[in-house]
Amino acid sequence: MRKCGRGTDTARAANRLLTGFTSLLFAGGSALAADLPAKAPAYVPAPVFNWSGLYGGIHGGWGWGDVTYVFPPGGGGPGIFAPITGGSFGKDIDGGVLGGHFGGNYQVGNWVAGLEGSVAWTGLKGTATDPFGPGGGITTYDSRLKWLATLTPRLGYAANNWLLYVKGGLAAGEVDSDLELIFFNPAAFREKNDHLGWTVGVGVEYAWTPNWIFGLEYNYYDLGHQLYGGRTSDDLGDYINYRVDLKFSAVLARLSYRWDEPAHAVPAIPVKAPAFRGDWTGPYGGVHGGWGWGDADYTFPAITTAFATPGGAFSQYIDGGVFGGHLGYNFQEGSWLVGLEGTLTWSGLDGSSRDVFAPAIAPTVTYDTKLNWLATVTPRLGYAANNGLLYVKGGLAAGEAESRLRSTAAAAILDEKSEHVGWTAGIGIEYAWMPNWVVGLEYNYYDLGEQRYGPIRGGVVLRDNYGVDLKFSTVLARMSYRFGAPITAR
Repeated sequence: MRKCGRGTDTARAANRLLTGFTSLLFAGGSALAADLPAKAPAYVPAPVFNWSGLYGGIHGGWGWGDVTYVFPPGGGGPGIFAPITGGSFGKDIDGGVLGGHFGGNYQVGNWVAGLEGSVAWTGLKGTATDPFGPGGGITTYDSRLKWLATLTPRLGYAANNWLLYVKGGLAAGEVDSDLELIFFNPAAFREKNDHLGWTVGVGVEYAWTPNWIFGLEYNYYDLGHQLYGGRTSDDLGDYINYRVDLKFSAVLARLSYRWDEPAHAVPAIPVKAPAFRGDWTGPYGGVHGGWGWGDADYTFPAITTAFATPGGAFSQYIDGGVFGGHLGYNFQEGSWLVGLEGTLTWSGLDGSSRDVFAPAIAPTVTYDTKLNWLATVTPRLGYAANNGLLYVKGGLAAGEAESRLRSTAAAAILDEKSEHVGWTAGIGIEYAWMPNWVVGLEYNYYDLGEQRYGPIRGGVVLRDNYGVDLKFSTVLARMSYRFGAPITAR
């Protein structure tokens, strides 16, 4: 029995020794851990910049390029501004550019799509002296681009707060052409004309704060050619007719302010649905169609021709269907909405008049007019009430018109297409009948201004140069799809 007692005492002593050693070990480990530095927190990456949203700003820089003058046979008058056989020459133009821009971006992953409109004053100009050689005096040809407007979709790749992009689209501008012959038989001619063409470019932007963006951009512009001409100022009945073609480049520095997209509040748990307040922010695109009607006003100078003797004016009614597409971006703050929209529309507006100056006298003369297409870039301002939107819009409008004049006298025919640039204003209403689908109705008024028609065709008899002024209205039904988050309660 003693043996068993001694074994029990030994086991108890061993247990006490093990317990003490374990306590000492844990106490030492705790002291050692207290002396070690704390573990660094997990790395949290910097937030990625989001380019989505509406923006506006200013830009300025320098432009340079070429303007080309083309005179057809007899287009320079009796050897006043060009040889009787015609001719052409080119000259350099350059000058400063300063303007403003307004647009919207939408980012998916690293890709950024957007739409931008711009308007700029330009000082691009140039002068040529005696390009056909010395004649009966000194002949000068002055050209100046007075303003420039563009509507350009953009596609870019974003690396955090850096954005590299390309752009391309519609470009329009007004050119002032001034021809002068001094010393002997002085004569002069001056005309302003709207040019319509295209532009492409590439740029880089850097967001140095969440809202302020710097950029640098290169653009190439081709404003196409327009017809100039009419009677000169020497009171000798000299008549000229020529074409001006304009191509140039520009490097622009940009400063833009970006408005943040509003946050979308989502209920954490199902609750009774609040009153609907649609959030219209984001890009959209769609189709539109309807009917247009208005007037084409013809003005002939006081010169005897096959189509107006001895000059005069008349108004012609035009109407027809229209169908096209639109692309835009909206930004909503509270119930108020601002946006930018571009449209491109096929037009069937046309009209025809007959014998407007002498209805009872032969020969028979007809005047046909047709508007082939129409493009606009318009800021919008609206008020949203639930899923309905009432808005007004206004901005730049441009289109191509065709004027065809026919007379049974010597089978005389004039047929020419020309681009018109003017303005538009309108009002509309839209309704979001599904989360991303929007239907609407819109009224617009357009004033495309006057353009010159009538190149010299076949000699003196068809030496016409006349103006056509287009003003009309449209009523359009619209259907749009809004990209990104649906229009939901917030």
